[in-house]
Parts: sequence; structure tokens; C-alpha cells
Amino acid sequence: MSNFDRFGVVVLLGSIALSSAAKVSLGDVIMDEDVGANAIATTTKFEENPDTLIPFAATTTFHEPLWSKNQRNDPTSVAHHELLHAIGFASYHNMLDHLQPVNPATGFRNFVRNADRTGATLAKFTVQGKHIDPKGGVINGFDQNTSLMVPDSIPGRQMGLFEKSILDTAFDWSHKNISITPKFVGPFTATEMGSVNNAVNAAHTLFNSNKSGSKFTWTVTVDQVPEPSSFFVFGACSGIAVLSRLLAARKARASISTRGNSSVGLSNMTGRKLDRRVPLLAAFLAWGAISAWGDPGEVSRDDLAGRPVSELLAALDSKTKHARVAATSELFRRGRVVLPELRLSNPQDIENLHPKRSDVVYHLIAGFEPGNYLKDSFGLYVERNADRQEIIKMGRRRGFFLEEREDFGFNHNPNCYVKLQPGKELEAVLRDVLSHERNVITVSLNLFEN
Repeated sequence: MSNFDRFGVVVLLGSIALSSAAKVSLGDVIMDEDVGANAIATTTKFEENPDTLIPFAATTTFHEPLWSKNQRNDPTSVAHHELLHAIGFASYHNMLDHLQPVNPATGFRNFVRNADRTGATLAKFTVQGKHIDPKGGVINGFDQNTSLMVPDSIPGRQMGLFEKSILDTAFDWSHKNISITPKFVGPFTATEMGSVNNAVNAAHTLFNSNKSGSKFTWTVTVDQVPEPSSFFVFGACSGIAVLSRLLAARKARASISTRGNSSVGLSNMTGRKLDRRVPLLAAFLAWGAISAWGDPGEVSRDDLAGRPVSELLAALDSKTKHARVAATSELFRRGRVVLPELRLSNPQDIENLHPKRSDVVYHLIAGFEPGNYLKDSFGLYVERNADRQEIIKMGRRRGFFLEEREDFGFNHNPNCYVKLQPGKELEAVLRDVLSHERNVITVSLNLFEN
């Protein structure tokens, strides 16, 4: 059997394997690692006011056919659940201020009355701190297992006084006359829009709002995710189609072999063209490298090579652009050997909306842990002399792009969210951005809840 034939067999077997692994693949399509194949919706792109720390925007994507076309699910209940994530049950500063660390004896995170993480326990959250733990028992007369905000979707449940007390403790929504505006992006049926509007109206009623105060934009979208059974058809058809094309290509190859001289001539001609372009390409790459590093005369890697880690760490959060970029680059160059000294500064978790640059650098060197963040998107905090056009140009240099519909502004935390270009890896892009882009103050993960 030729290598060509072997490749065809491998493709066919791979397609069969794809169909048998449908359930695993479906989970990867919908969500991140720690979210299963039954994920019905995702809420992300959380934004808060940098001065008041009050949430003002988030985006929810409902996954069809799991959301409204599956009789086992309640689309209105799902909409209620996701809206409460959007306006509070997430990694907002004011929410995290009330969440104590995980209690190793119970496995719960207590949500307490005071913003310094003291006072009476009002609820028991899961380890991640975004859902009510159904095993938390009865708290202040309420059985947590009946809450809308347990991790699993339970048909028929809607937001109520228990969830209201938690969000009022963190955000005081009942005294802010919150005005939630759903922004529908893409095709929605009348029934689907009704579920979303039901959740919005319920929130206004729950918080006794006349809608004259805090503005909140809830962007909602729908995507189509194949059901597990469809992967079998896809896998089998793909294998047949690819195998057919391989056979056709084999015939063509046999035909080409009779005209070998022509093929070689074309190859040589292409090679000559490439030879002529090499000097130009080298010059272009050299210019790009110089442009990426910055203006001559700034702090260089060599200047910092012998500096102690404590000095580099202090420079990470400096207001001097070139100092923080050079220090970042030097710490990345030294690698994991600096981790023991970095740990002395007590680096914090970066699953919040505004992590310090030093904390991000630490976690990039240590390696990101699995968590509730998207692998193809992140948030940017930039200097005030930056604008939308600079973000677009920066993305071309560093492997990301700013979507046309994505807002950019300094009244946002973060200033904007960007998406990775195809084939790019999150940690590599973040390292590149922090090592070179002087107008970037820090970056944040694009957290999600569901």
C-alpha cells in the first residue's frame, strides 16, 4: 500500500472516530474545558464603570438547538439565569468583595454582608464563586437547592427574593433604578425574544425599578451548535468525500507523472521568483522588528539583564511605558526561575475584570490554569492617548482584531474586548502584547458564566 493509500485510510478512520466522539466534541464547540456538553448559554464580555464599579454591559450567547428547541429545557428560565449573571453573578469587583475564600472544611465560598468579607453569611457559593451551591443547605430560611442560580438549568425557575438580596448586597440595584436594554444581534424568533424580554421585565419588577437610573446593555445572540447525533453523519460523509477526492487526485497524479519535465520547470520557476524576493522579505521583517520594539534610546533588555527581580516587579505597574514593557520582557526571558521571588509579592488570581499587570505576568510565567475564560478573546486596558485605530493596528501586529460592533472607550472596564486571529494562542498573544505594546497598561481575561 502506498503512502497515499495509507493517508486515505487514516482520513476515513479519523472521520469514523469523529462520529464516535461526538459528545466530547460538542462540549468543546459550545464552551470551555470545565463546561459540559449540556451548556445551553454563555455570558461573557462583562463590563463595569471604572469609577463606580457598577456593571453596565455583558453579552449572552444562547446555543441552539439546546436553548429553545429542546423540550427538556425552559428558554425563559435560562434567560433569567443568564441575565442575573450579566448584572451581577460574575467576577465583578463588588461581587468579589463579598466572597470569602473557599472554606476547606466545607468546600463552599461564603457570600457575606460586608464588603470587607466579614459579617453574616447570606449564601453559600460554589468554588468558582459564580453560582449558588445546591448543597449549601438552608440559609436564612431559604433552601439553596431551589435557587435559580444553581449551576444546572432547572425548568420553571425564575429570579426571586433570594437572588435579589445577594445582588442588592453587592450592587444595591434596588436603589439604582436599573434600566436593562436587550440588544438583539442576529435572528431571533418571536418566542425567543419573548423569553429574553420576560427576563428583563422580571428584573425591573424585582428591583422595583422605574428604569430612570443605571443603564445596562444586555447584548444577546444565538448560535447554532450541531446536536451530537449530527456528528455521525458529518463524520461519515466527510470521510467518504475526502476519500473520493484522494482517489481523484491519485488519477491526476498518475497523469502528471507522464509530464514530469513540465512540473519540474514550474517548480524551478517558482523557486527563482522566491529567491529574488528573499532580500525584500528580510528587509521588511527587520523593519517590523524594529518598529515593534519601539523608539531608539528607550530602556533595553540589556539594561535590565542584571537587575534584581524586585526592581523588575516594581516596574511592571509603573506609569512609565517603556519601563514596564522592558521589565515585562525581561521577566519573560528569565522564565520560571523567577517564580519563587514573584510569589513573595502575593500575586492575586486574575479571574476578575481588572487584574494588575504584575499578576498577569506572574500567571503567564507560571502557566494559566483551566478556568471560566474564553481562549480566543481578551480585554485591553490602554493609555488615554490610544484610540480605536491604534487598537486595530496593534491587532495586526500582535494577532488579534477588534470587531466592528465592539465598543471602545475609557468609561469601560476593560476599555474593549478583542478576538484572536485564527490559529493564534491566547497565552502567546498576551505575552507578545505585554512585551512590546507600550500603550497597553494591562490585559484581562474574557470571563464567561453559564
